[in-house]
Amino acid sequence: MSKITVDAVEPSTGTSLTLGASGDTITIPSGATLTNSGTLTNSGTATGFGKVLQVVQTVKSNTFTTAANGHTTWTDITGFSLSITPSATSSKILLMGDVQGTGSSQGYLCAFRFNRNGTAIGLGDAMSGFGAGHIRAVGDNNSSFRVPMIYMDSPSSTSAITYKIQGQVEAGGFSINRTAAMSTGVFATTSISSITAMEIGV
Repeated sequence: MSKITVDAVEPSTGTSLTLGASGDTITIPSGATLTNSGTLTNSGTATGFGKVLQVVQTVKSNTFTTAANGHTTWTDITGFSLSITPSATSSKILLMGDVQGTGSSQGYLCAFRFNRNGTAIGLGDAMSGFGAGHIRAVGDNNSSFRVPMIYMDSPSSTSAITYKIQGQVEAGGFSINRTAAMSTGVFATTSISSITAMEIGV
């Protein structure tokens, strides 16, 4: 293998410089550092740069109410899921949820969690006598609360994946995108909730 040792390489004419030809592989040895002090433009396939490969979002603009049976039951929220197919098993999926929810009765706590293909993910450690959810919000009849959720998942799959957000309540039921009472005598509005999945190439 031939070796050329120089301190700088510049194009003989113009301002463009090409390394190799189509189909060639340019290798940066292990331990070497590639420093970019200008602008890096990718017009092909790049890996290892934390590139956002695709974004999928579901926005739930209608309301949802359930009479779930207390804190032992996790309930699917109608119309609140999405499907994404990773392009590589090494990809990460950044999940972002924004839930507007409330318990059906004053003082009752709600919990929400991410679910991947039927398996709950992004949970806190379980403790004796306590459930493992993602985040909780207290509610009352005439108010609701915004619950932000974020989690980086590693599904290790190139098959279609369904992500959804499930809800749980201390007792009684819970509501999404509305207050529990929605009384005309008080100031109450509907809202939206969303779930977003971003595939991150690594």
